[in-house]
Amino acid sequence: MEQKIDRPCKTKSGRGAPTDRSIPLRYGDHAMTQAILLGFALFAVSLYFHMWMLRGAKAISPPGKNPRHLRLLAGSSLVLASHLVIAGIFAGGMYLASVWGLGSLEKDVIDSWMDYYYFALITISTVGLGDILPAGHMRAISGIAALTGFLMISCTAQYVYKTMSKQED
Repeated sequence: MEQKIDRPCKTKSGRGAPTDRSIPLRYGDHAMTQAILLGFALFAVSLYFHMWMLRGAKAISPPGKNPRHLRLLAGSSLVLASHLVIAGIFAGGMYLASVWGLGSLEKDVIDSWMDYYYFALITISTVGLGDILPAGHMRAISGIAALTGFLMISCTAQYVYKTMSKQED
């Protein structure tokens, strides 16, 4: 079932005002199932990629050995690159969800790929500033992104702790 609705957008006063465009949204069991399946696929790809990058970081700067500055920087850079790529994976998935009519991002104007990437990065890092809001079934995908980010940050924290604890000894 497809329905067109006017979305409120934020104004400087903080009050919602109807937009001049209508965005088709799909509601129903199938749309929610598609959103959850898409979110799970993004999670699986992200988890696999992150574990692969962590394996590379551990090879460059292994936990338990005395880390050298450049090796530590290289390993940490790989981990950072992993988080940035995962944000890109979720940004692509969110864009795909909006094309499929599963939801959208609400902001005055979503006019570039960077808006999707920014929202995904904020969500993955679990910061959630609130200047862009998910609507429709995009909320489920955003929740999965936040849970994925929390898991990735936990894995990264364990690697950093193990690597840095040897340096302190």
